[in-house]
This record gives sequence, C-alpha cells and structure tokens, in this order.
Amino acid sequence: RIICRNHHKRACSPTTNILFATRAQTVTMLALSLLVPSSYPVSYTNCGVTNTLTSSPQRVVTMTQGATEFMLAMGLQDKMVGTAYLDDAIWPRYAAAYNNIPVLASGYPTEAQIMGTNADFILGSFRSAFRERTWAGTRYRGIFSNETVAPCDGENSDFFPAGSNSTMSYSTCRPQLHANGIGTWLDSTSCEDSALRPTGGASEETVYAAVRQIGSIFNVPAVAEMVVSEIRNDFQIAENTVRSLSRNITAVWLDCIGCCRDANGDRTNELLFIGAGSGAPNLIMQEAGMTNAFGHIDASWSCVSVSDIIAAAPDVMVVVDASWDPAITKIDFMHNHSGFCDARFVQRADYITIPFSASTLGPRNGAAALDMVNAAIHVTTGATTMNFESGVTFFDPAVLEARTAGMMCPITSTAYDASSTTAASPTLVSEAAAQAASDTNGGMIAVLIVAIIFVVLFIATALFAFMMFKREKEGKPIFSSLNEVEMKK
Repeated sequence: RIICRNHHKRACSPTTNILFATRAQTVTMLALSLLVPSSYPVSYTNCGVTNTLTSSPQRVVTMTQGATEFMLAMGLQDKMVGTAYLDDAIWPRYAAAYNNIPVLASGYPTEAQIMGTNADFILGSFRSAFRERTWAGTRYRGIFSNETVAPCDGENSDFFPAGSNSTMSYSTCRPQLHANGIGTWLDSTSCEDSALRPTGGASEETVYAAVRQIGSIFNVPAVAEMVVSEIRNDFQIAENTVRSLSRNITAVWLDCIGCCRDANGDRTNELLFIGAGSGAPNLIMQEAGMTNAFGHIDASWSCVSVSDIIAAAPDVMVVVDASWDPAITKIDFMHNHSGFCDARFVQRADYITIPFSASTLGPRNGAAALDMVNAAIHVTTGATTMNFESGVTFFDPAVLEARTAGMMCPITSTAYDASSTTAASPTLVSEAAAQAASDTNGGMIAVLIVAIIFVVLFIATALFAFMMFKREKEGKPIFSSLNEVEMKK
C-alpha cells in the first residue's frame, strides 16, 4: 500500500505523553474497580430492548472491531472468548491483548461458531450482527436460525414499541438470545429502529454513554470513567486546535464505491456510499472542525451521485480504508472517472484516509477527530506537525502523481505544490496546553482515588465499631485475654 502509517514510529509529543499517562491511570482504576461491590442483578435498556443480568458476563463474543476495542479499552480481554470481523489493524495500544483472543471468523461468525464458545454475551456495532438467518431471494442472509434461537419475530424483533413501532426490513434476535441466557449490546447509532438512535445524530455524549453502559454491564464503572476521560481529552485538544484554523474546511466522507443500487435495484458506481449527518463519521468530522457536505441528510450513511459530490466542491475527501475495501481503490476510481477530473480536491490530491474501525463508535473516536484536524491542516496548508494515534493519515501526493500518471485524471506537482501555500499553517495545541489538560485529568484521578480509599476505610471502621458495640451490649468482653484463649483450646 502507499498509505503512510507511521504511528509505530511516532515521536513522543504532548498528546502521546497524555495517552501514556492515562493508560497507566487506567491500570490503577482497574485495580480500584475491584473495590466496587457487585451490583447484580442489573437491568439495562439498549436500543429499546431491556435485559437483566444476574452476574457479570464471563464469556463474551465481539462481532465487530469497534465493539472489540471497547472491551479492550476497559481491560476486559480476559472475559472475551472470541472476536470477529476485523476491518483493519487493531489499534496498536490494544494489539498485545487482542492477540491472545481467539478469532472466530474474518467476517461474521456462524451461529455454530458463536454457540461453540458457550457465549453468555454478544456485542455488535451493527444491527446485522443479530440478524435472523432467512432466505433473501438469491441466498441466505443473517446468522441465527431455528437451529439455535430462531424464529425471531414479534416485539423487539420485527417492531419496537419504544421506537416507531414500524415493521423493520428484517428481523433481529436479541430478545430470543436474552431468553436463552445470552445478553446483547448494540451500538446505539445502529439501533434496529432508527427512531431509537441518538436524537440529532451521534455526539461526544453518545460515545461516553456507550462506554458507561458497557462499564455498568461488566461492573467496572471506575474504569469506564477513565476511558471517558481519555476520549474527552482527545476531543478537547481537537477542539482547541480547530479554533486556530483560519478557514472552514468542507469534507465528503467516502465509504464505498459499488455499494449503492439504482432505481432498478442494480449496483452502480454512479452512486457513492458516503457518511451522512447522524453517525460516527459526522461526529468525527464535526469534532475535527470540518463541515460535512452531506451533513443535512438524516442518516448515518447515504448514497449520493457523483454529480452531487462534484457540486458540493469539498476541500478534502475523507477516504475510508478497510482490509476488504482499500482506500487506494477508491482513489483509482476517482482518477479514472471523467466527472472528477476538474474537481479541485482530485487535482491537488487533498485526500485523508481513515481506518474503517475508527468510523464506527469506539474508544478511538476522540483520537480520530484529533488526527483528522492534523491531517486536514496538512493537506490544505502543507504543515507536517502531526501525531497519528488513531490510524488517520494522508496520501503522499508525489506517490499518487506517479500512480495516476496514466489515468484519466492525473495529478500534477504544480497543483499540489500550490495547495501547500494557499493558507498559513495554524497554531497547533502547545505542549503547555496539552500538559495542562494532562495535569487536570491527573488531579481529578488523584481526588477520586483518595475519595475511594477514604470510603473503604470509613466503612471498615464503622463495621469494626458496630461489632464492638454489639459485643458490649451482649455482655461479652470486646477483647479476649490470652488466658481465656488458652482455656477455650
């Protein structure tokens, strides 16, 4: 690939220092979470479906990378008996833990593979992770059949009373899994009923709510708060950097070519699958200070025409990179399509690439927003002060010039050289500001640790005092002499 991925060799920057510090703090919080008493049974409602757990899940299967990284972020890898559907490289900070977990399948696992793990909980980023297996005209689609928990019909499978109460396009099996002792969790931006998805689209709070709900399910609330603190820190640094940008940046988020269908139901390359106004892509662009050219569309994703993208005249194109759909193939498509030849972002190679795993709800959303700001600064001003923590990066225009030389819309050095001088490089977040954010988080954690220790000591002292009072009221001595002890023997 020609995609620059230098996060393994990054220099230690202010943001890196913060992340190293907060990982150590997470270990501390994980130890402290052992002091939290069990809160089971616990009931939770997720995408309109309520479930009650009598104990913390112990055998967990994650169906998508975003869900996998949520679990790893909270140090719950020892509870994971299987993962699936890895879209791209696991976030390096979680790689060691991930490598010890069985991979059930490169895509969705079969029901036999899931049940073979004796799973007691399943997490997924998309509603298709819980789809009933049925005949879909030309082939079977879905996972769960009559061999396991199906049929999946009725309330919270076909329709959702807590939502629109409309019949869904296909049935999911979460209530049936619950009835068979297998809990479920679904990313709220992919709720089966769109009426149950976050009002106004995904936001920072959507990410935090997901982390906290998973923390509640697994009885690690302190760790969840630490993860929230890390993500919030990245979002805050991104927001501070955005304030220094001299102009607004309009972007289109290109997810897939050939995934959309025309009016006849046939796949077409004239409709492109893009990030719309309600999902994680819009959240990341918004937090990175970008204007989503299709943010007015009330959906996480949508299909738009090539002509609509050209008319939007974006400053940058955010291109999704996945193991099963590399970003470079989308670049090749645009440079071999006559409609894109006059587009400014194509001529100047103003492309940002983002891993598909960062485009779903997950712990790296904050880091992705921060990296998106830095990548946008680079492609629009030529500035190179960046710190790629999340996998977001950019294409080398010189390499793309050589690659596109024989294509319909080749890149020329005069075009992308000019782009680096069109605006002054903005001031990035200073080391002092980043360190201040780190110190603030550190102070909050210190206060929390002291408070927890104080509460534990207070409870222990109160119990001891109560036992002494009880023995005194019963006429028993509070302490036994050594002679009495010997007599009892």
